[in-house]
Amino acid sequence: MTDLRLSAMRAFLGQITPSMRWITCVMNGSVIIVSVVIGREPTEEEIERMSVAATEIVSDFPLAKMILEVITVSQDDLPKESIIREE
Repeated sequence: MTDLRLSAMRAFLGQITPSMRWITCVMNGSVIIVSVVIGREPTEEEIERMSVAATEIVSDFPLAKMILEVITVSQDDLPKESIIREE
């Protein structure tokens, strides 16, 4: 679903901070899941930035019933695959 990928890229423009290490966006049925891996505990501003981006993404998909925002704090090595993927 290229549209989801483009929507996520547009939504996160200007919202990404240096501590955000990995972003995924997946549509599973009528649920959009936006996940961010961050290198330390997120600030309130970073949580707000993610929510703004997630809101922009879901607004592009009127059939989406729910959006789930997931923030994971991790310093582990990241997998070598696309930062925005689809299922």
